[in-house]
Amino acid sequence: MLNRLGFRSRLLLIVLLALLPLGLLAGLAAANERVASRPLELLLVLLALCWGVACAWWLGDRLMAGAAAAAIAAVADHGTEQQHAEGFALAQEQVLALIAGGASLQQSLDAIVLLIEKRSPGSLCSILLLEGQLLRHGSAPSLPDSYNQTIDGLQIGEGVGACGTAAYRKEAVVVEDTERDPLMQNFRGLLRTYGLRACWSAPVLSGLGEVLATFAVYRRSPGQPQASDLESMATATRLARIALERARAETELVGSEARFRELAENVQDVFYNWDGKTGRIAYVSPHYEKIWGRSCESLYADPNSYMEAVLPEDRYILAHADEITRAGGVSDVEYRIVSADGQIRWIRDNGCGVLDAAGELVRVVGTARDITDRKLADLRLASTNRALEMLSRSCMAINRIDDETGLLAEICRVAVEVGNYRMAWVGYAQDDESRSIVPMAHAGVEDGYLATIRLSWREDQTIGQGPAGRAVRSGKPAQSGDISRSGEQFHWQEEALQRGYRNALCLPLHDGQRSFGVLCLYSDEMLQFLDDEVGLLQELADNLAFGIGSLRARLERSRSQEATRQAALKVHEQASLLDRAQDAIMLRNLDSTLRYWNKGAERMYGWTAEEVLGRTMEDLMYRRPQVLATAMRQTLAGNGDWTGELEEVARDGSVVWLEARWTVVRDEQGQVNGVLCINTDIRERKRAREEILKLNAGLEERVQRRTAQLEFANKQLEAFSYSVSHDLRTPLSTIDGFSNLLEKSLRKAITGPHAERSQHYLTRIRAGVNQMGDLIDAMLSLAQISRAPLQWESADLSAMATALLGGYQEREPGRQVRVQVEPGLVVQGDPRLLKQVLGNLLGNAWKFSAGTEHTEIAFGHEINTAGETIYFVRDNGAGFDMAYAEKLFDAFQRLHSPSEFPGTGIGLTTVQRIILRHGGRVWGESALGKGATFYFTLGAVKF
Repeated sequence: MLNRLGFRSRLLLIVLLALLPLGLLAGLAAANERVASRPLELLLVLLALCWGVACAWWLGDRLMAGAAAAAIAAVADHGTEQQHAEGFALAQEQVLALIAGGASLQQSLDAIVLLIEKRSPGSLCSILLLEGQLLRHGSAPSLPDSYNQTIDGLQIGEGVGACGTAAYRKEAVVVEDTERDPLMQNFRGLLRTYGLRACWSAPVLSGLGEVLATFAVYRRSPGQPQASDLESMATATRLARIALERARAETELVGSEARFRELAENVQDVFYNWDGKTGRIAYVSPHYEKIWGRSCESLYADPNSYMEAVLPEDRYILAHADEITRAGGVSDVEYRIVSADGQIRWIRDNGCGVLDAAGELVRVVGTARDITDRKLADLRLASTNRALEMLSRSCMAINRIDDETGLLAEICRVAVEVGNYRMAWVGYAQDDESRSIVPMAHAGVEDGYLATIRLSWREDQTIGQGPAGRAVRSGKPAQSGDISRSGEQFHWQEEALQRGYRNALCLPLHDGQRSFGVLCLYSDEMLQFLDDEVGLLQELADNLAFGIGSLRARLERSRSQEATRQAALKVHEQASLLDRAQDAIMLRNLDSTLRYWNKGAERMYGWTAEEVLGRTMEDLMYRRPQVLATAMRQTLAGNGDWTGELEEVARDGSVVWLEARWTVVRDEQGQVNGVLCINTDIRERKRAREEILKLNAGLEERVQRRTAQLEFANKQLEAFSYSVSHDLRTPLSTIDGFSNLLEKSLRKAITGPHAERSQHYLTRIRAGVNQMGDLIDAMLSLAQISRAPLQWESADLSAMATALLGGYQEREPGRQVRVQVEPGLVVQGDPRLLKQVLGNLLGNAWKFSAGTEHTEIAFGHEINTAGETIYFVRDNGAGFDMAYAEKLFDAFQRLHSPSEFPGTGIGLTTVQRIILRHGGRVWGESALGKGATFYFTLGAVKF
């Protein structure tokens, strides 16, 4: 009959039965003012109250049993109808709803077993519960009762069947064939009797790693579990864990209620009698001291002192209850106090106002009961149900959503709407220098909180000390039960309290051994998260992390497939390009077999790719097959590259000379898996080289003949130079001598105009003789410079320049000259010739600046943009026209007349010859009337 009632009707019936004793209490109090002062009568009232609660509990249990049976039937039917993944997820949700709905442990375990058996046809499933060191029968509806009775009480230990071993090892055990596996040697007869040939067992572990039970799958044929079987077993162990931990929580709740009844029977509640006229406490039972932690005498002295322990936010509840009792009504309220040890306790206060005949308040009597254990159990049950619902919704979201951003937003929304959290957000831990945590999605009352705060998971930073940072570092859940008292453990305390956040739970997102993110939940209540709730929420976070990993793997597979497609296109394009190459390009495996052969190879050798791929071709392409083996070995050795010349044979038997450039090829793991061979046809180059060698042989013979001729010519030139020096100087000396005598004679014998003219003629003759002598000396010096070998030594150009300029100043002490010589200019070269270079350049600077009032001569160096060292000699003399700069270094070419500046015209030619022999170059820059600068460099070439 009860099952025919709707849910609202059944709930109303439970509430009415629970409130019945309160009506009885009010009636008794109104009928007799002395009922509260008589403990016996009050005890009877209390017993009536307990009877009402028991009735409500019994009726609720009956109703929940009916709902559980209906849920089990729905799960079984659904399992029959749906075989795909979405149906399986929905079936799991129904099992979770069954567990959350308060079904018995037996019903929950049967539903789990039927769920897996429906999904995996041919499977016979069993759940054994751990009691001490024994495994007791839990659920196995499809296995024979006789078999279940036989294995009931199975001892756990290594080698004690699949289930006993799994419980002992705390890990899954797979027995593919019970007839062969040594784990089953003591059970083979039993298993053979019932036709069981395979057994896969997995332990059911609590959140703390404690073995709760084992889940086993039997098959009637040998075999190992497939991926779907392992997934089903994981689902079964997870659901069984939830059911067992819930049953444990319910057992604790029942125990709490039993203690409550025991306390009620022993009158452990606080009884009080408050005088309505004087406001004094007439009586308070001794249990007040135990609950409040204050003496009864303090309450007698100050009737309102008990209010000091009540939480400020709950004091309005007592004010409302006082209004009710003062009017003669019955109040039934719950509030919280802070006991002497600092713990928050929940109090249920039943008060009744007693009025006299005139309607005046005489007294208020009532009881105060410590309901902390029951309240916490209720909260634990409610939080567990809430977490189960969140877990179910999140599983559906993970299976449904294929976008990472959308998945994160949906999980946050479920946490807020289903979990009733004030705000939820997901953040990813970064590996940057500050190790920041970046929020990715949120839901609920955020009000700019995430944009205001800055989080890190660095342990040495204050902003990394909060629950989010601790969760990422430790890989374990971290919470702040009361943000207002967290201090440094919650850095953004003020910002959180402004938005109504009172406690926070942060759950790490795992990727293997690493935490890559965090799921943070904020509540508006100052309550610690319970262990069972934290365990389920961490499971939700684990599922979320798995979903994120799956989405990323799916995206990576998509990217990989696209990359593979692009790579294939690229390879095709590259192969097309390689086919256009004139070189023969081939790829050999490590065993020398060919796996690629381009069109260039077909043209060079004459074989097509179909004819050579998979073969070494060493007997056909090489006159000596060991040549290929040697080249392969040399390529694989050393740095993986080899270059050389090879003689190979084409299909038509012709010899092909090649320049081979071979290098190793590596796979994605960096392992060598082949050799790339690029062969260039050098037959034309080979023929040209042979022709060059023949020409070189003839050329060397001609060079030897020419060298002999040059040596002979040099000897003739030396003889000519000697002849010029001796034979030309002799008549010049004669002319100079007789001209001198004639000049002296004319000076004595001839007077008048004819004498002066004769004297002028003789002076011109002698000047020509001297000039001819200077020219002969210059020519001889130039010839010697070209023939003499260089003596490469260290030469201090600065010291040479200083000495030369000092000599010029000694010869002309009256000139106003400012000299600048850069110190430390030391070079490698022939010191004698380099001094001659400086003598010519500095001498020209001294000579051509003689007409200036203040002469300036400088010697130094500079570095050009190419890093080359350039030396210079600069003056402020007459300068020259750059239009004639090309003639500067030609022999006997002068840009000024001898009357202006004397000279032979050989000096700059000599400078150029010396500089060229030192591997350098020389040039000049100038403008008429603005001085000149001559630059030169010195190379490393030795002539």
